[in-house]
Amino acid sequence: LAPSLTETVLALGAGEKLVGVSRFDEAPEVAKLPRVGGYNDPSLEAVLALSPQVVLAQMAPTNQAAVEKLAELGVSVIAFSLTSLSDAVEAIEVVGQALGKVKVAQALQKTIAETRAATQARAKARAHRPKVLFVVSFQPLIVAGPGSFIHELLEDVGAQNIAAKSVTPFPQFSLERVVKAQPEVIIDAAFSAEGRE
Repeated sequence: LAPSLTETVLALGAGEKLVGVSRFDEAPEVAKLPRVGGYNDPSLEAVLALSPQVVLAQMAPTNQAAVEKLAELGVSVIAFSLTSLSDAVEAIEVVGQALGKVKVAQALQKTIAETRAATQARAKARAHRPKVLFVVSFQPLIVAGPGSFIHELLEDVGAQNIAAKSVTPFPQFSLERVVKAQPEVIIDAAFSAEGRE
């Protein structure tokens, strides 16, 4: 029920086990699979119609009722908190165990750790640390803040997250606050163009 979990299944070499994905999934390997809504608003009917043996879900306040209802109806659900990088790495292990891909999961976790270490080492050698704004949504303007995996990745590459002093992982920003912070780079990762202009 989340693109990152679909990508995890694919990275583990278990794409053939997928019977449905979220409407946000863009991987070419799943282009022909049925869509079952988003991670915030999964369709119970669409999920149940596929008779999955297990549902992989990202925990969010907006999907809690639907995910709990699936479990009540007897569907095996594994729900993940995917806020930090450690959450994502742990999810790889859990999904690997669920799909019988433990060794592949361990190798993937090792590759991620090695890649991060090498990236951090290269970043330390750079004199300039650009100020970056990572946009998750434009209307309202939601950005990546501390405690998010995005913030961790920005730090890995030596960027200064202009939302680093926020109190939540995905704070809402005003346009005035952005202008005052003077980001050198704006990364647009919003699903919708609404409010982008």
